[in-house]
This record gives sequence, structure tokens and C-alpha cells, in this order.
Amino acid sequence: MGRRSNIDKNPQLKKEVVSGYRRGKTLKQIEEGIKLRFPKAQTSKSAIHRFIQKVRPLLHLRDIGIISDEDMDMLQQSQEAILLAHGLLTEMIAEWVEKGEVEQERVRTLMDLLSTTSMFARTAAYTEKTKAQLVQHTESVLKKILTVLSKHLDTETVKRIAEELKNEL
Repeated sequence: MGRRSNIDKNPQLKKEVVSGYRRGKTLKQIEEGIKLRFPKAQTSKSAIHRFIQKVRPLLHLRDIGIISDEDMDMLQQSQEAILLAHGLLTEMIAEWVEKGEVEQERVRTLMDLLSTTSMFARTAAYTEKTKAQLVQHTESVLKKILTVLSKHLDTETVKRIAEELKNEL
């Protein structure tokens, strides 16, 4: 099983990489920025690229407002638990092929990792469901407000209010 990169271990490096990526910097520019701010950090363009590939879908979901920063942290932890479980399973299969048996401690560890991953997945799914319900409720309330306003105000004013409310919400 491979070891975690320095980027995954250090929250400040994560923020630096994400910040550089969001500003449209190249991998080389991000790497140079990290070397300037964190001279002792051991990173490479390939490590930066792997990290960006891993978090890009989460960043997109955060950008469109589906997940928050806290959700993103939880989903990243879930991904890391899945990677650990996959690595441990691979080692267990190799051990079984070599020795014809597997250490019970490894099986327990794998089961714990799978349980943790399952919990993360359920929590993420529940969070998404709750957010979807909240969005639907907010849209419903907004429509009701606009309906009442349209009875008392001119159409142009109602449209401006609707746009402002959409931008604020």
C-alpha cells in the first residue's frame, strides 16, 4: 500500500494547492509557490496533479453550492478511508496467495475501515438529501413570496426582487 503524500498530510499544503488551482495556475507554478512558502515540504508536480485529480469533483460540487467546506472535508476523509481499505485488501489477497491464510488482525482492520467508509457514505447521502429538501423548500417559499408581491407591485419590481433574492439565497 502506498504512503500518503505530503499534500494529504498537511492541511496548509492542501489549501495552497487548491488556491493555486482555483486561480488557474499551472502545476509548475503551484509547485514553485509551495517551495517558496513551505521550503521543507517534499512535493512534486505529479503529487500535486494526483491531489487535484482527487479533489476536482469535490471542488466542482462546492463551487455550485451542493456541498460546503465541511462536507468536502468529510468526503475527502471518506475517499482516504476507501483507499486505505483497498490497499489493505490488496495486501491481504497477496498474503493469502502466498501463505494460504490471512492474519485475523488484518481482517478486523479491514472490517473497521469498511464500516467507517460506510458511515461516511451514509452521512454524505443524508447531507445531500437534506440539502436537496432545503433547496426545494426555499424555492417553494420564494415562489409564494413572489406570488404575494406580484399582487401588490408592478411586474418589473417583482422581477428585480426575485433576482436579488435568488442571488442572496
